[in-house]
Amino acid sequence: MQGDVIMSQELELHGTLQLRSATLEDTEGLQSYCFPDQSVQEVTDHLTQDLEKSSENGIYRIVAEAGGHPIGQIRIERSVLENTTATIGDLKVLAPFRAFGVSTMLVEYAEKLAKDNGVQSLEIELSVSDRSVIEAYRKWGYKERQTIVLEKFFNGTQMEEDTDPIVDPNPDEDADQIEFGVNEFNADEDTTDL
Repeated sequence: MQGDVIMSQELELHGTLQLRSATLEDTEGLQSYCFPDQSVQEVTDHLTQDLEKSSENGIYRIVAEAGGHPIGQIRIERSVLENTTATIGDLKVLAPFRAFGVSTMLVEYAEKLAKDNGVQSLEIELSVSDRSVIEAYRKWGYKERQTIVLEKFFNGTQMEEDTDPIVDPNPDEDADQIEFGVNEFNADEDTTDL
C-alpha cells in the first residue's frame, strides 16, 4: 500500500561520466558494482591478466566511471587467428545507470577504439536464453549469424540441467547459441538502450 503524496518535486541530477581504460585500482569497485558474484581476488586475477596482455594482444577493458566509482565496463579482445576481427563482451553496467545510456556509450566507445586499431568487425557469442542482451545488440546494429556450436565432453561432464539440447530437426530453428557479427562499422546509425 502506498502512502499519500505530500509533496512532489522535480529534481535535476548532474554528474560526470568518464570512459577510460581500466586500472588495477578499479578492482574493488568492479567487483562491487559489476561482478558481485565473483570474489575480489577473481576480479583482480582477470583484470591483471587483461592489463598484462592489453598492449601486445589487443585486449582492451574500458570502464565507465561516475563519482569516482567504476559503474560499468566492457571488454574487447582481438582475434589471434583473424587480426581484423575482435570479440566484444563482458558489458556490465550498474542497474540505475542503464537508464542514462551508459551501455550504449560503452559499446560505441569500444567500437570506435576497435576501429581506430584496425579492427573491421566485432563479434559477440551469446546464449539464446539471453534474449534482452540479444535485442540490445541488435539495436546497436549487430546482425545474427546462425551458428550451431556442438560440444563433446571427455571427462563425463554432462550438459547443465537448465540447458536444453537441440531436438528440433528443423535447421532453421534456434541453436544452443547465437553468434552476432557486424562486418562494417557505421557510426551514423541510431542506437538505443535496453
